[in-house]
Amino acid sequence: MTDDELMQRAFDLLYPLMNLGWTVNQVVDVFDATGVFFDNYAAVAFDKSEYRVVEYCEERMPATLASMRHVNRPDGSDAWRLLDGDGYTVLTVELAQPTDPLPVYVSALKEALIGSRVQSVTVSDSGLCLHLDDDYDAVTNGVLRVRVDAERVPFTVGDVFVNRGGADLTLCLCAQTESKPVVTFKIDQDALNGKELSFNVI
Repeated sequence: MTDDELMQRAFDLLYPLMNLGWTVNQVVDVFDATGVFFDNYAAVAFDKSEYRVVEYCEERMPATLASMRHVNRPDGSDAWRLLDGDGYTVLTVELAQPTDPLPVYVSALKEALIGSRVQSVTVSDSGLCLHLDDDYDAVTNGVLRVRVDAERVPFTVGDVFVNRGGADLTLCLCAQTESKPVVTFKIDQDALNGKELSFNVI
């Protein structure tokens, strides 16, 4: 199933329960699934190979479902967040293994870059090159409007995430010691939609 199909299936399951105002008693991991148990003795199970149930707080349960919100995760994937009447998160259901181009791209950057030290940054018409301290280069295409805080380079990568502003997708690289990005760039939507966005360490 595609990411959109999995998200729709989760919506079709969760929305009626929220609309009926069901009360969540507890969330429990059971072998290869995560079970959400309600006070009416009903339960739903999410296969761990497809979904992750996160951001639930046992201390706030039981919690009655009052609203449901579509959220964009920092890795570029989507999720459904269920809230109580006071606006507190009851739980969030996200995809376990997103396959859309954006989260796959962000995952590749995170795996390769977090913990690596960037010595310098080069920008060209063809893309962006991060020169790492072990004589490797991290190269990506599909970048627009690159911004580099030169005074903070070199730096050790602490986080990689997507910031969404309107229709734009901005990729942010942060240092381990602070949350303000050192390097940011807009992701070329044409390259993303055409599945031409690539990242390699050479």
